[in-house]
Amino acid sequence: MKKSNHTSGQWTSSEYSNNDWGVYSEEGDGRDIALVRGCKTKEESEANVRLITAAPEMLETLKEALDQLVSWNLESEPTFTMRRIESLIYKIENP
Repeated sequence: MKKSNHTSGQWTSSEYSNNDWGVYSEEGDGRDIALVRGCKTKEESEANVRLITAAPEMLETLKEALDQLVSWNLESEPTFTMRRIESLIYKIENP
């Protein structure tokens, strides 16, 4: 599968001020990958930050799951779920 071009490393976050968060790579130079601002509640901000920081791990897990599904499904056409995973990976990795 294609190697991703996203920022490498474990993504983490810091709260800069009330409901303003920065997401960055622990391997990077400290610059933000994403900013989470303007959410209605602290809970919404934190949920968005958790989702963003989990993105690299989710992509890797999707690739692993697709590989496993393909290995189990050698004799058949790709399933609906396999096609959805392929489509999502493509959407993430291609401009």
